[in-house]
Amino acid sequence: VPNPSCGGTTCGFNLTYGGSAISATLVQDNITLATDSIATYTFGCIQKATGSSLPAQGLLGLGRGPSSLMSQTSSLYQSIFSYCLPGYKSLNFTGSLRLGPVSQPKKIRTTQLLKNPRRSSFYYVNLVGIRVGRRVVTIPPSAFAFDPASGAGTVFDSGTFKPL
Repeated sequence: VPNPSCGGTTCGFNLTYGGSAISATLVQDNITLATDSIATYTFGCIQKATGSSLPAQGLLGLGRGPSSLMSQTSSLYQSIFSYCLPGYKSLNFTGSLRLGPVSQPKKIRTTQLLKNPRRSSFYYVNLVGIRVGRRVVTIPPSAFAFDPASGAGTVFDSGTFKPL
């Protein structure tokens, strides 16, 4: 939630996401995820949206920002999650989201998620190259290099996309 503004009894925010712009009001409610109850969970109710990249279902914030699901539930899930994307050949395009240390898969491929103090809510990865099929794209690794001093690097964002 970037720069929320409050007036009277309500707080709200505006932001751009991919090719969309939204205006939302901050609200709180008690929510239940599976059997886990989360009291006074803060989230945004979209009042106005323009553009095409905002999913109709809304957004689930898994980032490191203070309003994200992972930050608000850190005492419950210790900020641990796995988000497994479906294979491109998947018939129903289902992946999985697992929260907390107990529910993690036994065999899983992982990559270290780096922290950048200049952009603290993002997950950075140490990208060393890109391959399309079996062919390596000829881009020097320095173009992807992680540098917390400058804020440069490669951010992993599973939510921003443009439909084909």
